Order: sequence, then structure tokens, then C-alpha cells
Amino acid sequence: MMTSRKTIQTLRDRNQSKKLRSRDRGRKLLLEMLEDRRLLASLWVNDNWNLVADNGTVGVLDANDVIDNLNDHNPATVTKIIGTDLVFGTVTTGTVTGALPGGTTIQSAVTAASSPDTINVLEGAYTGAVYLDSTKTNVTLQSSGGAGATAITGPFINMSVGGGSRRALVGIDANGATIDGFTINCDSSTTQKNVMYVAGSSVQILNNTVTAAAPGSSNPSNPDYGILVAHANALTPATGVTISGNTVHGFSGGTAIMFGGTYYAQNGTAQNNTVYNNAQYGIAVDRAPNTTVVNNNVYGNISAGIYIRNSGTRSVAGTVVELNNVHDNPGSGVRLNGSGVAISGVTVQQNAVTTNTTGISVEGILGTGVAANNNIIASNTTGVSNATTTVFDAQNNWWGTVNGPSDPLGTLEMPENPGATVAQMLNAVPAVGLGNAVTENVDYYPWLLPTPVWVDDDWAGTTPGSDPDGGGLATAFGFDAFDTITNALAAVADPGTMYVLNGTYGETLDATGKVLTVNAGSTSAALATAGQVTVSGLTLDNAVNPDTLEIDLNGTLSTDFDQWSVGGAVALGSANLSLTLGFAPSPGDSFKIIDKTVAGAVGGTFNLLPEGKVFSAGGYTFQITYQGGDGNDVVLTTLDAANPVLNGTPAGDYFYVQISGSNLEVYQDTSTTPITKILDVVFTSLQSLTINGLAATDRLTVNFSPSSPIPPNGITFDAGADGAGISLLGNGNTAVYTPDASTTGKGSVVVDGRTIAFDGLQPLDISGMASATITPPLAGANDTLTLTDGLAFFTPATNAIRVTGTTGDPTKGDGFGTPIETVAFFNNNLVVVDTTVLDGADTITIASANLSHANDRLKIETGSGSDDVTINGAATFLGDGGALVDIEIDTQAIAFNGGTLTSSGGTVDLDANNGAITNLDGTVDVVTATLSAAAGTGIDLDTTVTTVSAGVTGNGGILIDESDGVTLTSVTTNNGSITVNAGGTIVATYVASLTDADANDISLTASGAASNINVTTINAG
Repeated sequence: MMTSRKTIQTLRDRNQSKKLRSRDRGRKLLLEMLEDRRLLASLWVNDNWNLVADNGTVGVLDANDVIDNLNDHNPATVTKIIGTDLVFGTVTTGTVTGALPGGTTIQSAVTAASSPDTINVLEGAYTGAVYLDSTKTNVTLQSSGGAGATAITGPFINMSVGGGSRRALVGIDANGATIDGFTINCDSSTTQKNVMYVAGSSVQILNNTVTAAAPGSSNPSNPDYGILVAHANALTPATGVTISGNTVHGFSGGTAIMFGGTYYAQNGTAQNNTVYNNAQYGIAVDRAPNTTVVNNNVYGNISAGIYIRNSGTRSVAGTVVELNNVHDNPGSGVRLNGSGVAISGVTVQQNAVTTNTTGISVEGILGTGVAANNNIIASNTTGVSNATTTVFDAQNNWWGTVNGPSDPLGTLEMPENPGATVAQMLNAVPAVGLGNAVTENVDYYPWLLPTPVWVDDDWAGTTPGSDPDGGGLATAFGFDAFDTITNALAAVADPGTMYVLNGTYGETLDATGKVLTVNAGSTSAALATAGQVTVSGLTLDNAVNPDTLEIDLNGTLSTDFDQWSVGGAVALGSANLSLTLGFAPSPGDSFKIIDKTVAGAVGGTFNLLPEGKVFSAGGYTFQITYQGGDGNDVVLTTLDAANPVLNGTPAGDYFYVQISGSNLEVYQDTSTTPITKILDVVFTSLQSLTINGLAATDRLTVNFSPSSPIPPNGITFDAGADGAGISLLGNGNTAVYTPDASTTGKGSVVVDGRTIAFDGLQPLDISGMASATITPPLAGANDTLTLTDGLAFFTPATNAIRVTGTTGDPTKGDGFGTPIETVAFFNNNLVVVDTTVLDGADTITIASANLSHANDRLKIETGSGSDDVTINGAATFLGDGGALVDIEIDTQAIAFNGGTLTSSGGTVDLDANNGAITNLDGTVDVVTATLSAAAGTGIDLDTTVTTVSAGVTGNGGILIDESDGVTLTSVTTNNGSITVNAGGTIVATYVASLTDADANDISLTASGAASNINVTTINAG
């Protein structure tokens, strides 16, 4: 229905461009004239000169005298009389008064002028007719003070103009002439014809007031025409005449502005004029083809506001009537007359035709190409009257109501609309609408529904029938300007656009059932002006096609961007969100576009914009939340596309980061398995990523399969005051977890050289790594850590090794340092506990690690401080099936206190360095294939092993109680006894007490029934 209608913006732009073209044309003409005329100054006319110096012949006004103009004109304040062609008028003040040599009237200046002179007429009242004959080409006659201060009045004279003798006050035969800025009116004579007669071509009549009232009288006389454009010679019609910016009124005997008539005119323009209270027509185009009547205000004209007539062999084809405000005319607003011959080729479009007796009347013979479309035809007694037998095209007009015009016959006949279907005739078009009435043979279907519409709770100062948005005469109250949202919703087209201007509206904007675009605050379709609108509710939907909420962002102040304050329900219904930016926002700038001022969540989301979604608009990147502000507001936050900072919600948020193809993806949801993708960007475009969990308990999962999603400058995760957890799902990576020295829950994990920094953390899961290390910070000297069986925090029913403890203890093992955030290790190839960054007195306890945690190997390194490792419970590692050490402890003292280290088929490497390996109970300490033990002051182990290599570097003995047979590949001590008791055969390759000469310090006992002792080398010192 709406495809043929131009938007209001188009109307306004066209209107404005025509104004500018008219103004620029005048300026250009004047500039060109001044450029071409190098030696001749402008001519000046004044009825109030002042004599400054009486030179030459004293007492006589001559060329030697100097006059000024009482500061009435610019640029000169004093002028020397240098010739009869420079100044004209009367000296009224000085030692000599009287008429200037060149003459006293405007006409005397005109007579002296030549192309392309400009005649400047200073303020005053000038009597006498003015005639620019054909020799005055491109002469400009302009006032310095405008029409309100400069008048030309009668009596009229007979002048040879337009190919004959005409009676007129101002006559123009000159091509390219301009008359600008006068009040031109009648005297009291009764023998008058035309106030202005224009017969030349390319003439401009600009910014004048033309009236039939005699000076000092309110009673108009009766000239036939205010401005008549015509030439008697059909071969030289008055062509391209522009009448612009004039006020023409009060002609009780005829018409204000006439193109053509008895004689000839073509290609003329009447624009931006105010024409009112004339006895016949405001603006008439009579047999003058290709005339444009645009953007005029026409009212109070008895017969018709605008009259277009075809007659005889002369056509009016090509005439366009558009963008005019035609109202309150007692006859017709627009009258089309095919007098004796069909009227054809006339377009009536985008006019406001209101409060006339008949909006548009058609009479005589109707030809082809005559149509009235996209007009406002409202508040007339009759909207369109067609007195011909031919169907008149009046489609796509607004008839004052959404259900079309009143059709007294009650049906839309097929001859009026041959394309109408039965359904359209019987159902779509009501028999009797509520709009302006139409007569027979008027094709009014489809009719126009307004879009855009404007809503304002205060249209103060706006005249009904004019355009409330200030954009031209394309709109009127009751068509697209409303004082309530409800009325605007009822009227707006589907699809349509609504602009709700600043204000408070005690009603709900409910766009259900229509496809509606809504904008707050804009006063025109061309301007992205911010608005603050308060409503009782806001409902948008996406039933057939989505509604659209347009948001203008022009700055960061609350008055710089659109904001909807809603005191009730908000239902967004997957409507579209459209942003228009009038400034360059900075990262971190936020905009609360919907402020829900009552309790309750925002209902729904915008189309393709779920909670937390990151999107681009106008070359900038934003994140949206529906839980912003005080928890139920819609807020946009500007992001740095290369370093995005993503915010969660007041609820518990689950974030999931991974690589997919060449992109980094971030998912966010309130469930443990987030499925809502909020960020999807090319990974190489990122420098860093920050995620803020905000309130409640949050979680971050980082998946390293197929590759690492950590940007070059890392990932930062701030869980907020309520804490959060991190789960790292490795893919054979190397991860190093370092807790903060002074703040629990703060720290970092470096994976393959790139960092995940966190704060406010509670637990941490690390899995799937080739190597997963916990290392206290550089500032933590004394560390107390415990390894114990447990479950993974974020993978249900999955066994893990949990590491807890403190760093920076005041004294060894007191546990009064900074608690570290617990980490759970599972399904890693190697778990490393490394406290060597800063040597202190470290205490490591293996409480238990016996469940199926799926970590292949364990390594504990404590450095050279006063460190010890205690095994209090069972710890089992399956090994990796290779030659690597499965359990490795490198410290200063190792104590087995009821615990057992088990490596299935692998190697256990125990190194107590300067201390001892001690056995504090009778349980088996090590179960493995190969045991390597080293200490500084002694070794005491109960084992179930295949091969043992043991060495004491200082003074201390070695005691090994083996439950079965054993191979001693190398068992040595610097100075001490060596005792090996085995339940099976002992194969001793090399056993030595290197500095002890007492041979009985070495004891090998094989207690099994069939056991043997096979010795290669024994060195007792």
C-alpha cells in the first residue's frame, strides 16, 4: 500500500532544496551581474538623502556635492554625486534640498540602468509605476529594508508590455529581471487591471507583498490580478518565471497569481508564497504547461485555492501541484478544469488539502495522466468531487481516518478500480468509511495510512493543518501528528514508523499486530535527536515481521541518547534493535536505553541479541544486557573490539570459551552448560579478553581443543564479590597455576605461555594437560600444601586430586599464610607441585590420592630449604607406560606415615637430598616396578618393588624391607649399615658401605623357602 508514497523526509528535502535553489539562483544572478559589470556601480534610490557638502555651484545640487543616506544603506555612508546614473531621489536635509539631477523616482533609476545593473531602493514609500522594458535585461530592482519598509504604490498606467498595451503598476518585459523585497499595492483608482504584469522570461519575483489595498486603507480595490505572467505572442511566451517568497492577498476582483490565461506562459514556478483572501483563485495555471506550484500556503480564496485549467488547443500538461498547504477555501482547495478539451498530464501530490468546502474538484473533460496521490484530504465537507464521467485517480491519499473515505453509494465499483478483487470490494473497502466523502468515479483504493507519525504530549504553538515536526507542509494533525500514543497506533500504517517526542505518556505503547518502527525524541525523520520518553508499558513483537526500536546515541549524558522509562511491563518479543550514532563512543561508555522503573524482569530480548550478546553497529562494538542498572534495565556498553570486556549479570553466569575454526567463541548462560553464543570474532583480531562475572557465583570454562583460545595479552576473569570457579579443559598443553601471595582467590594460570588471570575465584579445575603445575608465588617463602582425594568441582562424579593450603606462612607448617584457591587436577599426564620459586621451609602432605583421578604421574619439588614431604595416605598413579618417572619427590625429608606410593609398572624416584627417608609405621611405603631412593642421612622403606636403587650421601644407614624378591642394582651409603630383608631371592649387583670398615654393617636376608642371595659386588668399606 505504501510503496508509492514518498517519505516525509523526502518531502522536506525536496521543499528545502527548492528554497535553496531559488535563493541561490537569485544570489548567483546578482554575483554574475556584478562580476560582468566592472566599471559601473550599483544605482541607489532614496527619498531621504542628506546633503553633507555643497561643492561646486553653491545652492545647486550637482555632481560635485556629497550626500549621505542617513545610514540607510551599506557599504557607503557618504556618496559623491558623480553622474545621473548613480543616485536618484530627493535631498530632504541640508543647506540645499530638492530633486537630484538624475531624477526622483524608481523609474528614473530604471531608465538610467543597463544590463546587468542592480538598483538599490532604500526604505521609503515610492509613488509611480515601474516599467522594465526589453532593454533592461538582467536588471535587478531590490529594496534594502525589505517589503515591510519599502513600498511602491499607484496610480496604475497604461504601458506597452507583453506585446500590447496593459494597465499595470509594475510591468516587466525584460528577460532575466528581478524584483525583490517591496510592498506593491494599489492607490484609490478604480481603473486598475494588474498590480504586476510579467511578460519577460527568466524573471524572478521574490519576497514581495502584493496587495489590492490602497495605502492607508483596509478596503481593497478590484484589480483583476496581483501577479499576471503572460505574453501576447505565442512564439515568445513568458517562460521560466519564478514567483517565490511573496505574500499576495486581498484581490476582491480576481486572482492573486496567474500563469497564462488569455495569453501565453510556460515552465513557471510559484513556490513558498502565502496567498489568501482573494475573490476568485489564489494561484491559477490557465493553459500554461509545465508549471510547478510547490510549497505555498493558500487559504481563504473564494472560488478555489489552486486552479488548473485546460482550454482550446492550449495544454496545461506537465503541471505539478505539490507540497502545498491548501486550507479554508470556501470553494475548492484544488480545482481541475478541462474546459472544452480534456485536461491531461497534471499531478497533484503530497499536499495538505484540509477544511475546504471541497478538497479537490474535477470538472469538464478528464483526460489521461491526471492524478491526486499521496495527499492529506481531510476535514473537508467533500473530499473529492468528480463531475466528469471518467474515473479520477485518487489512490493512496489520507482521508482523515484509517478506514478510508466516505462513499455514499456504499460500494467500490469495478469501473473505478478495474484491478480490485471481489474480496477488496466486499471486505477490504468499507461501504461507508469515516473519512471525507467522495463522489462517483473516484478511485480511492488503496488509501494512505500515515508513516511516519509523530506523537507529542505538547503541540503548543503549532497551527492545526501545519507540519508539527517543522519539516514542511506534508503533514497535518489527525494524519500523522497525535497527542496520544494510542491514537497514533490506531492510525499508523502497517508497516509504519512512529516518533514519540520527549514527554510523559500515561499509556502503553503496544505494537502488537503491526510491524512498527519506534523512535524516541526525534522531531524529524532526518534527525537522530535523542529523546527521553516515559510510558506505562512497552510491548513489541515479531509475529510476522519484527518491530524495530530505533535508538539514537549522540553522547554519554542521559539527555544525549534515547531512553524509554517504563513504569510497567516490558515485552521485547524478538523485535529488532537499530542504533544510529551521532558521536564516537569510547570503550566502557554505557547507555541505559530502557529503564524499567518497577519490579520484574524485562520480558524477552531483541532479535538475535540474547543476554550478553556482543554486536556491531555504526562501526562500533557493543554488549547488551537486559539485567543492567538496578537489575531489570536494558543497557548497552561500548567495547574495544580488540580487547573486549564482557560483563555478566546479577545472577550466576556460566561462561564457556573455545576456538571454532578461525574464530574465538564465548558462550554465556545461567545453566551449567551455556548454549547462548555472545561473542564470535576472528581470533587473530583479539589482543585480550576480559570477563566480569559481577554478582552471584559464576564459572568460566576454557576449552583448549582444538587449540588455545587465549589471546596474546591473555584472558582476565573477575568473579566479583560472590566468587566463581574456573575449569580448564586441556588438549595436551602445559599449564602453571600460581596463586596470589596476599589475596585468596586471586592468581593466574599460564597455559602454553599465555595467561589467564583471575580474581574472586573459589575452586579451580585443571584437566587434560600434558603438564599441570601448581607453584606458589615468588613472595611466598613458606608453603604448606596438602594433596587429597576429592571430586572435580565442575565435572560431575569425576575423581580428582585436590591441592589446598597456604603460602607465605610465618613459620613452617603453621598454616597462617594466605590460603590458596583449591585446585583439582584430573586426567593430566603429569601433576607437578613446585615450591622452588622462593626457597623456604615448605611442608607438603600427601593425605590421599588413591581414587581414579586419571592423572598419570606426580612430581613434587620443594627446593633446598628446610622442606619435607609426608605421605599419610595411599597415592596411586598409573604411569604413562613409558620410561618416564611416574612418581617423583625431590625435597629435603620424606616421611611415610601410614601412606603408600603406588606406580603400576613404572618408576618411583624419591630424593630427600640433605635429610632422610623415614618409615614411621609398618605398612608398605612404595609399590612399583623400579624404586630409586636417595637421601643425605638415611633410608628406611617397606617396599613391594622389583628393582631398587638406593643411596645415602652422608652418614646414615639403609633399611629396606621387601615383601618379595628384589634386585639391588646399586645400594650404597657413605658411612652406615645396609640391611635388606626380602621375602624372596635377592639379586645384589652392587652393595657398598663406602667408608665403613666393619663388614657386618651389610646384611642381606632372603627369607623365602626357595630364596637365594646372588651377589655380584659387596663393598663393606
